[in-house]
Amino acid sequence: MINRIFIFLVISFVLTLSACEEDKSNEDIETVESRQKAAKTELINELIAPADGWRISYVPADLTGVYTVLLKFDANGQVTIQSDVSTDDQDFFNQTIPYRIDILNETKLVFETYAVFHYLFELNQATFGGEFQFVFKLKDTTNNTLVFESASDTGVPSVITFERANPGDDQLLAKDVSTMLNKMAGPTPFGIYDPGSGQFILGGEPIVQHILAPGAVNGEDLSVFFGFYTGSRIVEARFAGVGTTEEEVLEGQTVNLDREFYAYSLQNNSIIFETPVSFSVGGKAFEITSIALTDFAEATVDFCMTEPEDGVKYTGSIPGIGNITMETSLADDKGATFVPQADDFYSVNPLFISTGGNGASGEASFEEKFNDLGGFIFYYGYEVEGEPLYAMGFSLIDSEGNSRLVMRKFEPTTTVGNKITINLLDEYYFDKTPDEGDDEKIKEITDELFDGGNDLYAIDIPIDDLTVYRLFNPCNFNEIILVK
Repeated sequence: MINRIFIFLVISFVLTLSACEEDKSNEDIETVESRQKAAKTELINELIAPADGWRISYVPADLTGVYTVLLKFDANGQVTIQSDVSTDDQDFFNQTIPYRIDILNETKLVFETYAVFHYLFELNQATFGGEFQFVFKLKDTTNNTLVFESASDTGVPSVITFERANPGDDQLLAKDVSTMLNKMAGPTPFGIYDPGSGQFILGGEPIVQHILAPGAVNGEDLSVFFGFYTGSRIVEARFAGVGTTEEEVLEGQTVNLDREFYAYSLQNNSIIFETPVSFSVGGKAFEITSIALTDFAEATVDFCMTEPEDGVKYTGSIPGIGNITMETSLADDKGATFVPQADDFYSVNPLFISTGGNGASGEASFEEKFNDLGGFIFYYGYEVEGEPLYAMGFSLIDSEGNSRLVMRKFEPTTTVGNKITINLLDEYYFDKTPDEGDDEKIKEITDELFDGGNDLYAIDIPIDDLTVYRLFNPCNFNEIILVK
Protein backbone atom coordinates (compact mmCIF):
# COMPACT_ATOMS: atom_id res chain seq x y z
CA MET A 1 0.00 0.00 0.00
CA ILE A 2 2.80 2.38 0.96
CA ASN A 3 4.66 1.47 -2.24
CA ARG A 4 1.58 2.28 -4.33
CA ILE A 5 1.19 5.64 -2.60
CA PHE A 6 4.88 6.40 -3.20
CA ILE A 7 4.66 5.50 -6.89
CA PHE A 8 1.55 7.66 -7.25
CA LEU A 9 3.33 10.63 -5.67
CA VAL A 10 6.35 10.23 -7.93
CA ILE A 11 4.18 10.07 -11.05
CA SER A 12 2.21 13.11 -9.93
CA PHE A 13 5.42 15.06 -9.31
CA VAL A 14 6.79 14.19 -12.75
CA LEU A 15 3.54 15.18 -14.45
CA THR A 16 3.42 18.45 -12.54
CA LEU A 17 7.04 19.22 -13.39
CA SER A 18 6.40 18.46 -17.07
CA ALA A 19 3.36 20.73 -17.10
CA CYS A 20 5.42 23.52 -15.55
CA GLU A 21 8.12 23.11 -18.19
CA GLU A 22 5.48 23.21 -20.95
CA ASP A 23 3.96 26.36 -19.48
CA LYS A 24 7.41 27.92 -19.26
CA SER A 25 8.15 26.98 -22.91
CA ASN A 26 4.87 28.49 -24.06
CA GLU A 27 5.64 31.63 -22.10
CA ASP A 28 9.08 31.84 -23.76
CA ILE A 29 7.53 31.48 -27.22
CA GLU A 30 4.99 34.14 -26.43
CA THR A 31 7.76 36.38 -25.11
CA VAL A 32 9.86 35.93 -28.29
CA GLU A 33 6.85 36.53 -30.51
CA SER A 34 5.84 39.61 -28.56
CA ARG A 35 9.38 40.97 -28.75
CA GLN A 36 9.51 40.37 -32.50
CA LYS A 37 6.13 42.00 -32.96
CA ALA A 38 7.22 44.97 -30.86
CA ALA A 39 10.47 45.35 -32.83
CA LYS A 40 8.57 45.15 -36.10
CA THR A 41 6.03 47.77 -34.97
CA GLU A 42 8.80 50.02 -33.68
CA LEU A 43 10.70 49.96 -37.00
CA ILE A 44 7.53 50.57 -39.02
CA ASN A 45 6.71 53.53 -36.81
CA GLU A 46 10.20 54.91 -37.38
CA LEU A 47 9.91 54.44 -41.14
CA ILE A 48 6.55 56.18 -41.45
CA ALA A 49 7.31 58.98 -38.97
CA PRO A 50 8.99 61.66 -41.18
CA ALA A 51 6.45 63.77 -43.04
CA ASP A 52 8.75 64.00 -46.08
CA GLY A 53 10.14 60.47 -45.86
CA TRP A 54 13.80 59.49 -46.06
CA ARG A 55 16.73 60.30 -48.30
CA ILE A 56 19.54 57.87 -49.14
CA SER A 57 22.85 58.63 -50.81
CA TYR A 58 23.23 55.03 -51.91
CA VAL A 59 26.72 53.61 -52.59
CA PRO A 60 26.24 49.91 -53.41
CA ALA A 61 29.94 48.95 -53.39
CA ASP A 62 33.43 50.37 -53.03
CA LEU A 63 33.92 50.97 -56.76
CA THR A 64 30.60 52.65 -57.51
CA GLY A 65 29.28 56.16 -57.50
CA VAL A 66 26.33 57.61 -55.61
CA TYR A 67 22.61 57.18 -56.32
CA THR A 68 20.10 59.52 -54.71
CA VAL A 69 16.95 57.69 -53.54
CA LEU A 70 13.91 59.08 -51.71
CA LEU A 71 11.64 56.75 -49.71
CA LYS A 72 8.16 57.47 -48.33
CA PHE A 73 6.70 54.60 -46.26
CA ASP A 74 3.12 54.19 -45.13
CA ALA A 75 1.57 52.01 -42.42
CA ASN A 76 -0.14 49.75 -44.97
CA GLY A 77 3.07 48.17 -46.24
CA GLN A 78 3.58 50.44 -49.25
CA VAL A 79 6.61 52.57 -50.06
CA THR A 80 6.98 55.22 -52.77
CA ILE A 81 10.50 55.23 -54.20
CA GLN A 82 11.93 58.10 -56.22
CA SER A 83 15.42 57.87 -57.71
CA ASP A 84 17.73 59.42 -60.29
CA VAL A 85 18.35 56.10 -62.06
CA SER A 86 17.33 56.32 -65.70
CA THR A 87 16.42 53.41 -67.94
CA ASP A 88 14.81 53.30 -71.37
CA ASP A 89 11.29 53.23 -69.88
CA GLN A 90 12.15 55.45 -66.87
CA ASP A 91 10.39 53.07 -64.47
CA PHE A 92 12.66 53.92 -61.56
CA PHE A 93 12.03 57.65 -61.34
CA ASN A 94 8.86 57.07 -59.31
CA GLN A 95 7.44 53.76 -58.09
CA THR A 96 5.14 52.52 -55.33
CA ILE A 97 5.76 48.95 -54.24
CA PRO A 98 5.09 46.78 -51.16
CA TYR A 99 7.63 46.37 -48.38
CA ARG A 100 7.78 44.16 -45.33
CA ILE A 101 9.75 43.75 -42.12
CA ASP A 102 11.19 40.27 -41.49
CA ILE A 103 12.37 39.34 -38.01
CA LEU A 104 14.17 36.10 -37.29
CA ASN A 105 17.76 36.42 -36.13
CA GLU A 106 17.81 40.03 -37.28
CA THR A 107 15.41 42.78 -38.26
CA LYS A 108 15.32 43.13 -42.03
CA LEU A 109 13.65 45.62 -44.36
CA VAL A 110 12.66 43.88 -47.60
CA PHE A 111 11.49 45.60 -50.80
CA GLU A 112 9.14 42.97 -52.16
CA THR A 113 8.65 43.69 -55.86
CA TYR A 114 11.01 44.80 -58.60
CA ALA A 115 12.29 48.33 -58.11
CA VAL A 116 15.45 50.39 -58.45
CA PHE A 117 17.28 48.39 -55.75
CA HIS A 118 16.61 45.12 -57.61
CA TYR A 119 17.78 46.73 -60.86
CA LEU A 120 21.08 47.81 -59.29
CA PHE A 121 21.45 44.37 -57.71
CA GLU A 122 21.27 42.72 -61.14
CA LEU A 123 23.83 44.93 -62.86
CA ASN A 124 26.92 43.12 -64.18
CA GLN A 125 25.34 39.71 -63.65
CA ALA A 126 24.57 40.40 -59.98
CA THR A 127 28.22 41.21 -59.17
CA PHE A 128 27.58 44.94 -58.94
CA GLY A 129 26.93 45.09 -55.19
CA GLY A 130 23.37 46.39 -55.18
CA GLU A 131 20.92 45.21 -52.54
CA PHE A 132 17.16 45.04 -51.94
CA GLN A 133 17.22 43.67 -48.38
CA PHE A 134 18.57 45.90 -45.61
CA VAL A 135 19.38 44.73 -42.08
CA PHE A 136 18.38 47.29 -39.46
CA LYS A 137 21.30 48.03 -37.11
CA LEU A 138 20.41 51.07 -35.02
CA LYS A 139 18.73 54.42 -34.69
CA ASP A 140 21.28 57.20 -34.44
CA THR A 141 19.52 59.61 -32.10
CA THR A 142 22.32 62.17 -32.40
CA ASN A 143 21.85 62.57 -36.17
CA ASN A 144 18.23 61.40 -36.21
CA THR A 145 19.04 58.74 -38.81
CA LEU A 146 18.38 55.02 -39.27
CA VAL A 147 21.37 52.83 -40.04
CA PHE A 148 21.06 49.66 -42.13
CA GLU A 149 23.53 47.20 -43.63
CA SER A 150 23.39 45.18 -46.82
CA ALA A 151 21.97 41.69 -46.16
CA SER A 152 23.92 39.74 -48.79
CA ASP A 153 27.41 41.26 -48.93
CA THR A 154 29.98 38.49 -48.52
CA GLY A 155 32.68 40.78 -47.16
CA VAL A 156 32.32 43.91 -45.09
CA PRO A 157 28.64 44.86 -45.55
CA SER A 158 27.71 48.17 -47.14
CA VAL A 159 26.24 50.70 -44.71
CA ILE A 160 23.04 52.45 -45.80
CA THR A 161 22.03 55.53 -43.81
CA PHE A 162 18.45 56.79 -43.94
CA GLU A 163 18.42 60.56 -43.46
CA ARG A 164 15.22 62.50 -42.93
CA ALA A 165 14.20 64.11 -46.20
CA ASN A 166 13.39 67.79 -46.52
CA PRO A 167 10.59 69.42 -48.50
CA GLY A 168 11.77 69.85 -52.07
CA ASP A 169 14.39 67.08 -51.92
CA ASP A 170 12.87 65.67 -55.09
CA GLN A 171 14.62 68.57 -56.83
CA LEU A 172 17.91 66.84 -55.98
CA LEU A 173 17.02 64.02 -58.34
CA ALA A 174 18.96 64.79 -61.51
CA LYS A 175 16.51 63.07 -63.82
CA ASP A 176 17.37 65.14 -66.90
CA VAL A 177 21.09 64.53 -66.82
CA SER A 178 20.50 60.87 -65.91
CA THR A 179 18.28 60.52 -68.97
CA MET A 180 20.89 62.20 -71.14
CA LEU A 181 23.66 59.90 -69.92
CA ASN A 182 21.43 56.88 -70.51
CA LYS A 183 21.49 57.79 -74.23
CA MET A 184 25.27 57.53 -74.36
CA ALA A 185 26.07 55.03 -77.09
CA GLY A 186 28.67 53.88 -79.55
CA PRO A 187 30.61 50.76 -80.47
CA THR A 188 32.75 49.63 -77.58
CA PRO A 189 34.49 46.32 -76.78
CA PHE A 190 32.39 44.27 -74.40
CA GLY A 191 34.99 41.62 -73.63
CA ILE A 192 35.59 37.97 -74.48
CA TYR A 193 33.95 34.97 -72.90
CA ASP A 194 34.66 31.25 -73.12
CA PRO A 195 31.55 29.49 -74.49
CA GLY A 196 32.68 26.26 -72.81
CA SER A 197 32.54 27.69 -69.28
CA GLY A 198 30.24 30.64 -69.98
CA GLN A 199 32.71 32.83 -68.07
CA PHE A 200 34.26 36.09 -69.22
CA ILE A 201 38.02 35.72 -69.59
CA LEU A 202 38.54 39.37 -70.44
CA GLY A 203 36.41 42.34 -69.46
CA GLY A 204 35.11 45.01 -71.79
CA GLU A 205 35.75 48.71 -72.09
CA PRO A 206 33.73 51.74 -70.97
CA ILE A 207 32.13 54.14 -73.45
CA VAL A 208 34.90 56.67 -74.01
CA GLN A 209 33.85 60.30 -74.38
CA HIS A 210 35.94 62.99 -76.07
CA ILE A 211 35.42 66.18 -74.06
CA LEU A 212 36.39 69.20 -76.15
CA ALA A 213 36.87 72.62 -74.52
CA PRO A 214 37.59 75.23 -77.24
CA GLY A 215 40.38 77.70 -76.45
CA ALA A 216 40.92 76.42 -72.91
CA VAL A 217 44.71 75.95 -73.26
CA ASN A 218 46.02 79.46 -73.83
CA GLY A 219 43.74 79.87 -76.82
CA GLU A 220 44.14 76.30 -78.11
CA ASP A 221 41.57 73.54 -77.69
CA LEU A 222 41.69 71.18 -74.72
CA SER A 223 40.72 67.55 -75.31
CA VAL A 224 40.08 65.18 -72.41
CA PHE A 225 39.11 61.53 -72.79
CA PHE A 226 37.03 59.88 -70.07
CA GLY A 227 35.68 56.34 -70.07
CA PHE A 228 32.14 56.32 -68.66
CA TYR A 229 30.65 53.38 -66.79
CA THR A 230 27.23 55.00 -66.54
CA GLY A 231 25.63 52.00 -64.81
CA SER A 232 28.04 52.09 -61.88
CA ARG A 233 28.64 55.87 -62.03
CA ILE A 234 32.38 55.64 -62.42
CA VAL A 235 34.62 57.56 -64.80
CA GLU A 236 37.97 56.17 -65.91
CA ALA A 237 40.28 59.09 -66.69
CA ARG A 238 42.18 58.13 -69.85
CA PHE A 239 44.30 60.99 -71.23
CA ALA A 240 44.32 64.66 -72.17
CA GLY A 241 46.03 66.76 -74.80
CA VAL A 242 45.91 69.83 -77.00
CA GLY A 243 43.99 69.69 -80.25
CA THR A 244 40.54 69.57 -81.77
CA THR A 245 40.41 66.21 -83.53
CA GLU A 246 41.55 62.90 -82.11
CA GLU A 247 44.31 62.71 -84.71
CA GLU A 248 45.64 66.15 -83.74
CA VAL A 249 45.65 65.22 -80.07
CA LEU A 250 47.41 61.89 -80.61
CA GLU A 251 50.02 63.45 -82.89
CA GLY A 252 50.95 65.95 -80.16
CA GLN A 253 52.05 65.62 -76.56
CA THR A 254 49.45 63.83 -74.47
CA VAL A 255 49.16 63.48 -70.71
CA ASN A 256 48.22 60.00 -69.59
CA LEU A 257 45.79 60.05 -66.66
CA ASP A 258 46.67 56.49 -65.61
CA ARG A 259 43.12 55.19 -66.00
CA GLU A 260 42.33 56.26 -62.47
CA PHE A 261 38.73 55.69 -61.40
CA TYR A 262 36.58 58.56 -60.14
CA ALA A 263 33.16 58.01 -58.58
CA TYR A 264 30.43 60.52 -59.28
CA SER A 265 26.91 61.47 -58.29
CA LEU A 266 24.26 63.39 -60.22
CA GLN A 267 22.93 66.68 -58.88
CA ASN A 268 20.76 69.20 -60.70
CA ASN A 269 22.10 68.95 -64.26
CA SER A 270 25.65 68.02 -63.33
CA ILE A 271 28.01 65.10 -62.92
CA ILE A 272 29.66 65.74 -59.53
CA PHE A 273 32.96 63.95 -58.89
CA GLU A 274 33.63 62.72 -55.37
CA THR A 275 37.28 63.74 -55.84
CA PRO A 276 38.48 66.17 -58.53
CA VAL A 277 40.34 65.05 -61.66
CA SER A 278 43.56 67.10 -61.75
CA PHE A 279 46.20 67.33 -64.49
CA SER A 280 48.41 69.76 -66.40
CA VAL A 281 48.61 70.06 -70.16
CA GLY A 282 50.18 72.67 -72.42
CA GLY A 283 51.77 74.33 -69.40
CA LYS A 284 48.40 74.93 -67.72
CA ALA A 285 46.88 73.21 -64.67
CA PHE A 286 43.30 71.96 -64.76
CA GLU A 287 40.91 70.58 -62.17
CA ILE A 288 37.59 69.00 -63.11
CA THR A 289 35.19 68.86 -60.18
CA SER A 290 31.99 68.56 -62.20
CA ILE A 291 30.54 68.54 -65.69
CA ALA A 292 27.25 70.32 -66.36
CA LEU A 293 25.27 68.93 -69.29
CA THR A 294 22.73 71.30 -70.79
CA ASP A 295 21.59 69.51 -73.93
CA PHE A 296 22.28 66.76 -76.43
CA ALA A 297 21.61 66.19 -80.12
CA GLU A 298 21.59 63.17 -82.36
CA ALA A 299 24.92 62.52 -84.03
CA THR A 300 26.43 59.88 -86.28
CA VAL A 301 29.02 57.53 -84.83
CA ASP A 302 31.04 56.62 -87.92
CA PHE A 303 33.87 54.42 -86.69
CA CYS A 304 32.49 51.76 -89.01
CA MET A 305 32.33 53.57 -92.35
CA THR A 306 30.21 50.83 -93.94
CA GLU A 307 27.56 50.97 -91.19
CA PRO A 308 27.55 54.22 -89.17
CA GLU A 309 25.57 54.11 -85.93
CA ASP A 310 23.25 56.58 -84.27
CA GLY A 311 24.76 58.37 -81.29
CA VAL A 312 24.56 61.61 -79.36
CA LYS A 313 26.67 64.73 -78.92
CA TYR A 314 26.40 66.58 -75.61
CA THR A 315 26.87 70.26 -74.89
CA GLY A 316 27.62 71.71 -71.49
CA SER A 317 30.32 73.35 -69.39
CA ILE A 318 33.01 72.66 -66.81
CA PRO A 319 33.54 75.17 -63.98
CA GLY A 320 36.83 77.02 -64.47
CA ILE A 321 37.31 75.65 -67.99
CA GLY A 322 34.31 76.82 -69.99
CA ASN A 323 31.92 75.46 -72.56
CA ILE A 324 32.39 71.92 -73.84
CA THR A 325 31.07 69.32 -76.22
CA MET A 326 31.23 65.62 -75.48
CA GLU A 327 30.88 62.67 -77.87
CA THR A 328 31.84 59.02 -78.22
CA SER A 329 35.41 58.15 -79.16
CA LEU A 330 37.64 55.11 -79.66
CA ALA A 331 40.85 57.12 -79.26
CA ASP A 332 43.51 55.70 -76.96
CA ASP A 333 46.86 57.37 -76.42
CA LYS A 334 48.71 54.19 -75.51
CA GLY A 335 46.92 52.35 -78.30
CA ALA A 336 48.65 54.77 -80.66
CA THR A 337 51.93 53.09 -79.70
CA PHE A 338 50.84 49.99 -81.62
CA VAL A 339 53.19 50.46 -84.56
CA PRO A 340 55.13 48.16 -86.92
CA GLN A 341 57.90 46.17 -85.24
CA ALA A 342 60.82 44.97 -87.33
CA ASP A 343 62.51 42.99 -84.56
CA ASP A 344 59.54 41.50 -82.71
CA PHE A 345 56.05 40.15 -83.33
CA TYR A 346 52.76 39.82 -81.47
CA SER A 347 51.05 36.60 -80.41
CA VAL A 348 48.28 35.28 -78.19
CA ASN A 349 46.44 32.14 -77.17
CA PRO A 350 43.59 31.72 -79.73
CA LEU A 351 41.16 31.69 -76.82
CA PHE A 352 41.59 35.47 -76.74
CA ILE A 353 40.13 36.12 -80.19
CA SER A 354 36.39 36.71 -80.45
CA THR A 355 34.27 36.05 -83.51
CA GLY A 356 30.60 36.24 -84.34
CA GLY A 357 30.14 39.75 -82.95
CA ASN A 358 28.92 38.57 -79.54
CA GLY A 359 32.15 38.34 -77.56
CA ALA A 360 32.42 34.55 -77.84
CA SER A 361 35.92 33.15 -78.19
CA GLY A 362 36.50 31.71 -81.65
CA GLU A 363 38.99 29.08 -80.50
CA ALA A 364 36.57 26.16 -80.98
CA SER A 365 35.77 27.18 -84.57
CA PHE A 366 39.50 27.60 -85.31
CA GLU A 367 40.15 24.07 -84.00
CA GLU A 368 37.53 22.69 -86.38
CA LYS A 369 39.81 23.80 -89.23
CA PHE A 370 43.19 23.21 -87.57
CA ASN A 371 43.23 20.35 -85.06
CA ASP A 372 46.89 21.03 -84.21
CA LEU A 373 46.25 24.64 -83.25
CA GLY A 374 49.01 26.42 -81.36
CA GLY A 375 49.10 30.21 -80.98
CA PHE A 376 47.84 33.16 -83.01
CA ILE A 377 50.71 35.08 -84.63
CA PHE A 378 50.60 38.68 -85.89
CA TYR A 379 53.54 39.95 -87.94
CA TYR A 380 53.33 43.75 -88.14
CA GLY A 381 56.39 44.55 -90.25
CA TYR A 382 58.44 41.75 -88.62
CA GLU A 383 61.55 41.09 -90.68
CA VAL A 384 61.73 37.66 -92.29
CA GLU A 385 64.81 37.02 -94.42
CA GLY A 386 65.56 40.72 -94.38
CA GLU A 387 62.11 41.84 -95.55
CA PRO A 388 59.23 43.25 -93.46
CA LEU A 389 56.30 40.87 -93.37
CA TYR A 390 52.71 41.86 -92.70
CA ALA A 391 50.72 38.70 -92.02
CA MET A 392 48.50 36.98 -89.45
CA GLY A 393 47.67 33.37 -88.76
CA PHE A 394 48.52 30.43 -86.55
CA SER A 395 51.42 28.36 -85.40
CA LEU A 396 50.44 24.70 -85.67
CA ILE A 397 52.10 22.05 -83.50
CA ASP A 398 51.82 18.34 -84.33
CA SER A 399 51.86 15.42 -81.91
CA GLU A 400 55.65 15.18 -82.10
CA GLY A 401 56.14 18.86 -81.22
CA ASN A 402 57.00 20.04 -84.71
CA SER A 403 55.67 23.49 -85.49
CA ARG A 404 54.82 25.36 -88.67
CA LEU A 405 53.21 28.67 -89.61
CA VAL A 406 50.04 29.19 -91.66
CA MET A 407 49.53 32.92 -92.29
CA ARG A 408 47.66 35.31 -94.57
CA LYS A 409 49.34 38.49 -95.74
CA PHE A 410 47.89 41.98 -95.66
CA GLU A 411 49.03 45.24 -97.21
CA PRO A 412 51.74 47.19 -95.35
CA THR A 413 49.97 49.81 -93.30
CA THR A 414 50.66 52.29 -90.57
CA THR A 415 48.73 53.38 -87.54
CA VAL A 416 46.82 56.68 -87.84
CA GLY A 417 46.24 57.70 -84.26
CA ASN A 418 45.28 54.31 -82.87
CA LYS A 419 43.40 53.17 -86.00
CA ILE A 420 44.89 50.44 -88.19
CA THR A 421 43.47 49.58 -91.60
CA ILE A 422 43.95 45.94 -92.58
CA ASN A 423 43.60 45.21 -96.30
CA LEU A 424 43.79 41.44 -96.64
CA LEU A 425 45.59 39.93 -99.63
CA ASP A 426 45.05 36.60 -101.34
CA GLU A 427 48.68 35.84 -100.58
CA TYR A 428 49.97 33.51 -97.89
CA TYR A 429 53.08 32.80 -95.90
CA PHE A 430 54.15 29.30 -94.85
CA ASP A 431 57.51 28.68 -93.22
CA LYS A 432 57.28 24.98 -94.14
CA THR A 433 55.45 22.95 -96.72
CA PRO A 434 51.72 23.52 -96.09
CA ASP A 435 49.03 20.87 -95.98
CA GLU A 436 46.48 20.83 -98.74
CA GLY A 437 43.75 23.39 -98.06
CA ASP A 438 45.70 25.39 -95.46
CA ASP A 439 45.33 28.55 -97.53
CA GLU A 440 41.54 28.17 -97.80
CA LYS A 441 41.21 27.53 -94.07
CA ILE A 442 43.15 30.62 -92.99
CA LYS A 443 41.29 32.66 -95.62
CA GLU A 444 37.91 31.65 -94.13
CA ILE A 445 39.03 32.54 -90.61
CA THR A 446 40.48 35.95 -91.48
CA ASP A 447 37.52 36.79 -93.73
CA GLU A 448 35.25 36.23 -90.73
CA LEU A 449 37.42 38.36 -88.46
CA PHE A 450 37.15 41.29 -90.87
CA ASP A 451 33.62 40.72 -92.13
CA GLY A 452 31.92 44.08 -92.65
CA GLY A 453 34.97 46.30 -92.15
CA ASN A 454 38.76 46.33 -92.12
CA ASP A 455 39.48 49.14 -89.64
CA LEU A 456 40.77 48.13 -86.23
CA TYR A 457 41.28 50.34 -83.19
CA ALA A 458 44.22 49.50 -80.93
CA ILE A 459 43.42 49.91 -77.25
CA ASP A 460 46.02 49.39 -74.56
CA ILE A 461 45.25 46.88 -71.81
CA PRO A 462 47.33 47.85 -68.76
CA ILE A 463 48.99 44.71 -67.37
CA ASP A 464 52.17 44.84 -65.30
CA ASP A 465 55.35 43.83 -67.15
CA LEU A 466 53.49 43.08 -70.40
CA THR A 467 52.58 45.04 -73.53
CA VAL A 468 49.03 44.03 -74.40
CA TYR A 469 46.66 45.51 -76.97
CA ARG A 470 43.12 44.75 -77.96
CA LEU A 471 42.38 45.26 -81.65
CA PHE A 472 38.70 46.07 -81.87
CA ASN A 473 36.65 45.98 -85.06
CA PRO A 474 33.69 48.41 -84.64
CA CYS A 475 31.91 46.96 -87.69
CA ASN A 476 31.47 43.45 -86.30
CA PHE A 477 32.59 43.79 -82.66
CA ASN A 478 35.25 41.11 -83.08
CA GLU A 479 38.40 41.46 -81.00
CA ILE A 480 41.97 40.24 -81.26
CA ILE A 481 44.11 40.46 -78.14
CA LEU A 482 47.84 40.71 -78.83
CA VAL A 483 50.80 40.35 -76.47
CA LYS A 484 54.37 41.38 -77.08
